[in-house]
Amino acid sequence: MKHTIIDTALKLFSQEGYMTTSMQRIAEECRISKASLYKYFDSKEDLLIQVFENSLQKMFQRAQEITVDTSLSKKERLKQKIMLELEVNQEQRVFVDLIFRTMPLHQNPNVKELMRRTKAALLNWHKHSLLEAYGEDASSYIWDLVIVFQGTMREYIILMMNDHKDIDKTHIAKMLMAHLDMLVYSTNKPKVVLTSELMSDYERFNVEKEQKTEVELFEQMKERLIIKSEQLPFHTKQEVKQAIEQLSQYFHDPKQTILIEALCLYIDARMPMKEERQWVKQLLKNRENKEGNHNDK
Repeated sequence: MKHTIIDTALKLFSQEGYMTTSMQRIAEECRISKASLYKYFDSKEDLLIQVFENSLQKMFQRAQEITVDTSLSKKERLKQKIMLELEVNQEQRVFVDLIFRTMPLHQNPNVKELMRRTKAALLNWHKHSLLEAYGEDASSYIWDLVIVFQGTMREYIILMMNDHKDIDKTHIAKMLMAHLDMLVYSTNKPKVVLTSELMSDYERFNVEKEQKTEVELFEQMKERLIIKSEQLPFHTKQEVKQAIEQLSQYFHDPKQTILIEALCLYIDARMPMKEERQWVKQLLKNRENKEGNHNDK
């Protein structure tokens, strides 16, 4: 129910405005009482902050799907993540503007802390993504690369969001990759500006502390399916949730690939899950590859 409330609040805040959307309005839209709503959120401000953080986490989850796609090269995965970030910023433009209009940074300590966490999360996510793509070639200059990369991304996003420039995301990604290549592979690099010591406060904050296993990623995907199923009619919802649980049981058995695919098709016929089906397929492929490598040793 908490995820349903968050999704509903995002829709209403974006469409009707934060100030004019009451907690009663959100409760009615979710078909629960106002008292039930306050069991999940202390205040409307608390709900707004959690909606924002949830949007950021969804982007990180979608990026994780790209990370585990071993059919893509490391550079191609970075390119896909750049396009994802541009897409998410476009999707959330109204909501992000709403945050800053409604609760100015200098007036609200909770928003100030939210922005601090968001900045740290994005810096470390970009750092992780660049290291994944460039490896040791980027390690000594990583924080300088992150700042150059992030600053350039921000300017493109502002042009697309505020100035309504119709720019192809693929072209932006290619341009950024070309500039990163020049910086990383340059033979005449300047002295490092942002050392690990200087960025130690951000070094301690890590959005991706460790690589998730296929099982952990599957559980993440399963949770997403369950949340989506909440919007279905009661009888269909029960069928789909039962199928999701069966899918979870079979996923842990490497010999049940055919049944897993059949269950995915069954769920997809009742609730669109194209992205999730591709994710399951990729996770199974990754697991098979790991098992094959293990058997070869």
